[in-house]
Amino acid sequence: TSLPAPADWCLKQSQEIPLVDIPGEHVDVILGRLDHSSVDTANHILYLACLGSHCVLAIDTFAGRLVDTLTGDTKTSYRWNRTRCSCSVPTIQTPQGVLYVAATQHLYVASASGSVHIYSTVAGGAEMLLGVLDFDGEVDNLRYFDGHVLVAYGDGAIGCITDQPGLQRWDVHMDESGDDSSSDGESSSLDYKSRREMREIRDQKYKKQLEQSAAMRPQFQEACLDMSKTFDVDEHPEGFEIEQTTHPHRERRIFVNVADKCQVQVLGYDSCKTLDRWQLPEPLGANYPMRLD
Repeated sequence: TSLPAPADWCLKQSQEIPLVDIPGEHVDVILGRLDHSSVDTANHILYLACLGSHCVLAIDTFAGRLVDTLTGDTKTSYRWNRTRCSCSVPTIQTPQGVLYVAATQHLYVASASGSVHIYSTVAGGAEMLLGVLDFDGEVDNLRYFDGHVLVAYGDGAIGCITDQPGLQRWDVHMDESGDDSSSDGESSSLDYKSRREMREIRDQKYKKQLEQSAAMRPQFQEACLDMSKTFDVDEHPEGFEIEQTTHPHRERRIFVNVADKCQVQVLGYDSCKTLDRWQLPEPLGANYPMRLD
């Protein structure tokens, strides 16, 4: 049988989506290096790490447009006499790894600054930042397996986050009951002397809530991290994959690219120990991405 002409079976470009940010956000045009991506197949949303612009884009691949920009800031804010006063948490800096988990609708964003931002997504759009986890050193690749998110970070480690379906937001929900959108110049139902005094009271309340949020952050970290499952790697881990099928006579394996040593390190998923090291020939160095078929 003769093969069809290359034009009939080769991959073809079906659309082109310009990476220009949505109106109203602080980033107008996406600049610099792009890194990892992850897909919400049910809602046709592609999450793309824009390392050079310090943000993650949510792209509707069906409509061919941007639908959200994630920077690490909370979206909760006060509106006060047509002005906006917003509260923020640690922002995303140089995002690298991105992982969407369909089972819980959580989005994980790993940054070179050493943090992992966890979002809750609703109907395909990132609606709420649940919390931020801190790691010792650069955080890169993320993988999901059996209710856990494995995190490659630092000078040689893979940590483990428990992906909890009912994970609650780590900071205090900002109370917007003090919002006053009236335009007639009258004070709100609370009898304060002036709008300025009301603003000062509101800002003090806001500051107190932020302090409470900072105090709750370690509790969020403790609730999410599984310290019993940590893997030691010889150098900074790059791309890695988890064996999906099991063998009756050996434990499940994790294959890790260790580019600085030009090797693949084989770890035991259950024992958390190194099972083997595969040295690569010199021309095959710089082994960063990996895919297990």
